[in-house]
Amino acid sequence: MSLFDIIAVRQNQRKRTNFYMPGHIGGNNNTFFKNIFKYDTTEIDCFDDYHKPKGIIKHGEKLLSKTFYSKKSIYLLNGSTSGILAGMSYLFNEKSKVLVSRDCHKSVINGLVVTGANPVYLKPLFNFEIDISLPITLKQIKKAYSENMDACGIVLTYPNYYGVYPENLEDIIRFCKEKGLMVLLDEAHGAHLYFSNFANKLGNYCKADIVISSFHKNLTGLTQTAMLHINNGNFNVTEVRNHVSLVTTTSPSYIFLTSMDYSRKLYNTKGKKILQNTIELASYMQDLLEKHKIQYIKDLSKEYFVDPTKVTVLFPRKYIAQKVYNKLNKHGIFPELLEGRKILFLIKPAHSKSEIKKTVALIRRFLHKRKNEKIIDQIDLYTYNNSGISPRAAFYSSSKWVHLKASIGKISTSTITPYPPGIPTVMPGEKITEEIVAFIQSFAGEIHGVEDGHIQVMR
Repeated sequence: MSLFDIIAVRQNQRKRTNFYMPGHIGGNNNTFFKNIFKYDTTEIDCFDDYHKPKGIIKHGEKLLSKTFYSKKSIYLLNGSTSGILAGMSYLFNEKSKVLVSRDCHKSVINGLVVTGANPVYLKPLFNFEIDISLPITLKQIKKAYSENMDACGIVLTYPNYYGVYPENLEDIIRFCKEKGLMVLLDEAHGAHLYFSNFANKLGNYCKADIVISSFHKNLTGLTQTAMLHINNGNFNVTEVRNHVSLVTTTSPSYIFLTSMDYSRKLYNTKGKKILQNTIELASYMQDLLEKHKIQYIKDLSKEYFVDPTKVTVLFPRKYIAQKVYNKLNKHGIFPELLEGRKILFLIKPAHSKSEIKKTVALIRRFLHKRKNEKIIDQIDLYTYNNSGISPRAAFYSSSKWVHLKASIGKISTSTITPYPPGIPTVMPGEKITEEIVAFIQSFAGEIHGVEDGHIQVMR
């Protein structure tokens, strides 16, 4: 069967429940998606020019800024990735020293390769109890800056893949600006929360210089749609747009553009109600998990808050999570992510209580409890070693493919990334360790940068 055939069959399964991106979940009952081909047009006079907007696209971006509380906004047609690449290209060059949270998306590393900027990685704290790394704190940023006072910028990832935010983003950004650090915030997973009570804790409210948000992850835009927000009045929007054009097709998709405007209009008028209903559905799932004493990620310390629309279920063992995940799939339930001993569910407004009730019932059935079974500690795999070689220099260096067992101690020339979530285990310029090789060999999913048990290292 072809790609078209397989997707058509699987996505049309009546009993299929999707707890994953994109946020529109197939576009059911959505008038835009029923007439999608009507919007596939090109840049004739009345439809404006994406790369030099003067008409309806420019007007749409003004509405975008108003909806998301930014000074200026730019539609992105090549995903949040293009916004990160463009933002980093505008802010940094090969002479720049940049603080980078080590739990960043692989697109940030690609941005370091493109710009030639020299990163100083900030190691996130790892919470072994819930098996995730936590966002970088203000204390960590202050320490990193005190040791690198020649840094000119910082790239932060809030929220992380599991929806964890710092409570004090405003204080973080204020400190960065006082020290002259330009702030690029990867907020790809947080656009929906601008319509919740958490809005004043987000990047545009707190005036990060550049904020990247996704339309497709948690809103209702098509996959590959996103937005770049500018909150620094000294930035030249035309110049920023030129950097966006570097990583964007010259044949812009009006289907993408109109899907973003449709989504913006929907959330501008009904967003608060949509988020309230979604949060209530997520709370319903959490209540059921509590009732059956099934562990999930919830309230953390006072330094953080968790996206109330994401539910991450925790299991005692990795193999148990794998078993439950496979059983859910066989029953037509597809979560966003299986990683380690965690399964992540993205709750959307289109979900029903009956779907959630069925999901929790199946988790309970397949979760064979064992008395006195302790939770296994997870390994914090980030290497954080500094070989003195920049990601760009390593990426473009002479390389060779070697077997994993022969790679220990050698310097990687590529990004090695479990996908999803897309957070690199190894960056170009970092050394391969025994722990990393063991992780790669045991990982059940796909890992970018590994081919038939071989990886690229410097000669």
